[in-house]
Amino acid sequence: MTVSGTVMWYVHDQGRGHLQRARAVIPTLDSPVIVACGPHVSPLAADVLTVPVVPLPCDVPPRPIATRGPFHHAPTSPEVRARAVALVDAIRTHRCTTAVVDVSMEVVVLARLLGLRVIALRQSGRRDDAAHHVGFDSADVVWVPQCRSLEPIDVPVDRRWRFTGAFSRFDALPAPPPTRGEARRRRLVVLMVGRGGNGLDVARWMAAAAPSGWRVVVAGTAERASGRGVEIVGCVDPVFPLL
Repeated sequence: MTVSGTVMWYVHDQGRGHLQRARAVIPTLDSPVIVACGPHVSPLAADVLTVPVVPLPCDVPPRPIATRGPFHHAPTSPEVRARAVALVDAIRTHRCTTAVVDVSMEVVVLARLLGLRVIALRQSGRRDDAAHHVGFDSADVVWVPQCRSLEPIDVPVDRRWRFTGAFSRFDALPAPPPTRGEARRRRLVVLMVGRGGNGLDVARWMAAAAPSGWRVVVAGTAERASGRGVEIVGCVDPVFPLL
């Protein structure tokens, strides 16, 4: 993926996967990069990234306000205006020419209206609502971090789409993966839970029993517990040794 000029990389507030994706890809870019993200992410981003981080104000009003038009989140509120102004200021101050947006259809449209080249990230699953149509239609590149074979066959794909396949921030680590035989002998299953929200039923997992000779480790939850071959280890950092 080729970019030119300074890149404004937008990281969504929900969960940590968007930040980890930036953490994996930004070191591979030749262009200067700034990262813009909200208050839930910006402190961690400043700790783990080696590029300038622009903290954005929260864009959630104190009470729910309906959004009009083909958008996910664009209520009439000072919070939304403050974030939009902060983004414009960052783009102007750092002379950005390209925006990588992971993810927000509203930021994609804003970057398009500001005259930037826009790379919009597309996550897996159905993304056929009005906001995604407007956002992806506005993008110069639609970046899909998975294989083409995983995309539903009825999704209209054009030449702007770039399927990069799976990757992670651990790709550059020197530890070689175990052979298939070694992996089978370990008899270890690792379930990783994201921080963007999940439906994991901890009680059900603890009531379950792992197959004889197997060990199941659940990482990423707020809880810690252990049972019959099932161990919930909570948030582990670094998690790579488990993998």
